[in-house]
Amino acid sequence: GWVGKVHACHQLAQQATGELLLFVDADTRLKPGAVAALRGVGADVATAFPEQVLGSVGEALVVSLLHLTYTSWLPLALIPRTSAASVLAANGQVLWVTRAAYDRIGGFEAVRDAVVDDMAFCTRAKRLGLRVDFVPGQDLASCRMYGSGAEAWRGFSKNLVPGLGHPVLVGIVAALYAVCFVLPWVAWPVAAGPALAGMGANLLQRALLAARFRLPAVTVVGHLLSALAFLGILVTSARWTAAGTLRWRGRTYAAHGGAA
Repeated sequence: GWVGKVHACHQLAQQATGELLLFVDADTRLKPGAVAALRGVGADVATAFPEQVLGSVGEALVVSLLHLTYTSWLPLALIPRTSAASVLAANGQVLWVTRAAYDRIGGFEAVRDAVVDDMAFCTRAKRLGLRVDFVPGQDLASCRMYGSGAEAWRGFSKNLVPGLGHPVLVGIVAALYAVCFVLPWVAWPVAAGPALAGMGANLLQRALLAARFRLPAVTVVGHLLSALAFLGILVTSARWTAAGTLRWRGRTYAAHGGAA
């Protein structure tokens, strides 16, 4: 069956008559010049990571994990330079696609049962040999993804494990976060030197991210809580996926896609 957002985008595309299509989430607000900037990227498909509006401490601690993830592990500069579908990041808050590319992909109908639809859409585009890009969106749009920290936890839990896909990758990501972002803070009693170096590196990275993306100071001083939240979200997402159901805003979806 169809997942709700994907079906809505499919219907919008059917009504559109232009050669360039721009899909944005309902809570995303475009900034002046955004359309011209996206057009200038020169990609068949491009997604952008907007300025994230954070209305609470909980939102800041959870949503800032996106900034940490994008800058820590993902080779963003390589996305448009390689046809490998595994080299990919996507953000459906802002999705730009030419009509020719959209039709070649098969539109949203081709990913109609995808819960993590942005990754599914862009993965299909790459496999078809289309040029896909992921661009900074700080000056293109703004978005408040969630209304609270609890809602952010649930939203990330819905997407995390399905987005990673393979159980081995889930394990690798869990290990990376635990070793790089949590271990230094618990290891200092037995290995003070390396632990302090790791803690300093964590805080420096967070401070640089706060400056670059205009994030609140709590994302720096609350780094450990944020990293622990990521591991908790990963466990929640794994439980939901193993149970075969993902919960979001009063609906239950099958973990493989579609409404349960």
